[in-house]
Amino acid sequence: MRLLSSAPIVPFAAAACLASGAAPAATERFVGDAYAPDSGQLLYREVHTVGVARQVVQYQCPDGKAFARKVLEGGNTVIGPDFSFVDARNGDAEGVRSNGGSRSVYAKRGAASEVAKPLPDKRDGVIDAGFDVYVRTHWDSVGKRRDGIPFLLPARFAFYNVRLIDGETSGGVRRMTMKLDAWYAFAAPTVVLSYTTADRLLRRFEGMGSIRGENGKLRQVRIEFPPDKREGNLADVAVEQALAAKLDGRCSI
Repeated sequence: MRLLSSAPIVPFAAAACLASGAAPAATERFVGDAYAPDSGQLLYREVHTVGVARQVVQYQCPDGKAFARKVLEGGNTVIGPDFSFVDARNGDAEGVRSNGGSRSVYAKRGAASEVAKPLPDKRDGVIDAGFDVYVRTHWDSVGKRRDGIPFLLPARFAFYNVRLIDGETSGGVRRMTMKLDAWYAFAAPTVVLSYTTADRLLRRFEGMGSIRGENGKLRQVRIEFPPDKREGNLADVAVEQALAAKLDGRCSI
């Protein structure tokens, strides 16, 4: 999932997947199960393998075959990381890359050519799963920032301000709502994020997903991050194995 998906403007779709969790001392893995909110059907899984310097997210069909991949540099400690995303089903791709002292943002839709532009210079700009890092490091001030949080939309090559609205805390879970900080926010779907208060881990995502269906459109999803699907102390090679996995999965989303 990505925090805000590509054009059209819609709130976070799991930047994927969020890099939920404190900075790992060793390689760890956790899973997000994405369901259709109306029928409860399992649509796909996000399998996050997080190392000290790099995180790999595999988007898998229910049968376990991966069809898309995201790679984030800097593990899960950077608010504005370089990243790359590719969906092998349709050719979609986007990301941020560094070249010497400069950075660029790029996007590609289907068979079209890639378009790349210089990354706007935005102080404290948040990129992709860096939003999760932002939440964890600004835990006590969530909902108090008045000027919005600058979040990158790669397909629009620009940062857009988003707001976090603090919600209720019950049963050890804190809910917060994410929405665009603009006059046209009423036309954009909101996202509800649920975090555990004890360890500040993302437990549930509810909103527009970042994976397109066969009709080319994004869809509403509910992504659950169950504690029993989180494991630590993996061998460092697990990151490279996730990076090398084939993207040959094909499933109906």
